[in-house]
Amino acid sequence: MPYVKLDCGILDSSIWIEREQRELFITALLMAKPHDLYEETPQIEPDSLKETGFKVQPGEYGLIEAAGVGIVRRAGLEKKEGMLALKALGEEEADSRSKEHGGRRLVRINGGYLVLNYARYRDKDHTAPKRQERFRVRTVARATVTEFAEAWSEIENFYGRFCAFCGKRPWTEIGYLKTQSQNGGHRPDNIVPTCSGCNEALKGADRKPIKNHPYM
Repeated sequence: MPYVKLDCGILDSSIWIEREQRELFITALLMAKPHDLYEETPQIEPDSLKETGFKVQPGEYGLIEAAGVGIVRRAGLEKKEGMLALKALGEEEADSRSKEHGGRRLVRINGGYLVLNYARYRDKDHTAPKRQERFRVRTVARATVTEFAEAWSEIENFYGRFCAFCGKRPWTEIGYLKTQSQNGGHRPDNIVPTCSGCNEALKGADRKPIKNHPYM
């Protein structure tokens, strides 16, 4: 099913003032399907077969394969008021915020009606970059946690679950080979399993395990 975002900026547009035009246009957005126009196409008047003189340029639009009265009916409007609103949406509008297509929004062509700024409504999403960045950060964080857990399991098994410094007592703490001031950190190449005695005794000393694990 097609999906199109409704830009909140429509609240500040001239279309929002006229109820019939507003309801008709929102209905048209919901009915439209993505459509590529490959050649210049003339606009047809809603209530006759006459061309208006305006031509839609090739591009990406939203196509409603329905007659004008069908769109009006779906919008829940009376036929007379609805057709007048349909005609107005296809006319040039000097007060429109967007000068694209001369302010026209919905035009009739052979085969139905085109929502001229359909692609702009569909693609516009100010929050997308922020959401994508948050998703990227969460993905990296999850991957980092998983990788670290796997690395720690290997390191722990490498020392047989004993202290990496004395090799005699079961490990009880995570020991760091270098401190933060020495450019150390919570990374696989800087951690070893230790017993509390060795970890305390080797504070500030040159901390070298009895053997180097694979991540060192």
